[in-house]
Amino acid sequence: MLPNLEGAKILPIAAIALGALLLVMYAVRHLPENTRALMLHVEHPESYRFSTYDQLLKKYVKDGRVDYAKLKDDPDLKKAVEAIEAIAPDKLNSEKERASFWINAQNLLTLKLICDHYPITSTDQISQFWSQTPYIIGGETLSVSRVYDQAINQMDDKRLPVSTVFLISRGSVGYPPLTAHAITPETLEADAKLAAYKFVNNEHNVYYDEERLEYLLSPLLKRYERILNRSKYDPHTFAVMRMSGKNVPDLTNLMITKTYFSRIDPTLNDTALSPKETE
Repeated sequence: MLPNLEGAKILPIAAIALGALLLVMYAVRHLPENTRALMLHVEHPESYRFSTYDQLLKKYVKDGRVDYAKLKDDPDLKKAVEAIEAIAPDKLNSEKERASFWINAQNLLTLKLICDHYPITSTDQISQFWSQTPYIIGGETLSVSRVYDQAINQMDDKRLPVSTVFLISRGSVGYPPLTAHAITPETLEADAKLAAYKFVNNEHNVYYDEERLEYLLSPLLKRYERILNRSKYDPHTFAVMRMSGKNVPDLTNLMITKTYFSRIDPTLNDTALSPKETE
């Protein structure tokens, strides 16, 4: 029996047609943002400071938690997002400038995305919007997921301290706590060191069960393993070197099981949620 050659010919055409249809649907859905992006007069500064965003952080962030109920009604949040629409980071003059830009942009747009859907109690409730909601940076339309990827990509620069990755906050208590100020090239190293220390010394992220000889880490450290390896340490060793207090595992003990928690805690880093509610 001869194969159905007509069907074989139609399949590639159908696939191309479907792809074209999806591109058209995407373009139509994001037409307002794409149109506005095309009309922007884009600047290419060598240095950039997130001044409006910085003021928002100082007003609404305390101990890594955010007062979303008040932040969502502050008109400066929209102004902070609009401020970076015409700022392209391609001419920023140092690795710290570039890292600071993308970290601040990621953290800012995360706040905006959450505020646009607030009240919520978990970032799982907006999981589909990370890659679907369009924002503009430097005249380019990007999702928060793509901005996050850009921030992570900066970590490939070996001149940056490995702990810089702990400045990226994603709106949940399972990620590093949000700083109460915008990151600048001048504060980046100190901010990163403190952020890594706080993350590692939160028992919800790093925990040693002395009775069971079980040493558990947040899966986030596994995700960032490639970056952490630049310090010449695996995630478990990286964490133990930054742990304080008495309950620190002795990694020379071969009986200790080194493993990871099942998932990153998606509970919103909201001041309205008490610590008990996030456990």
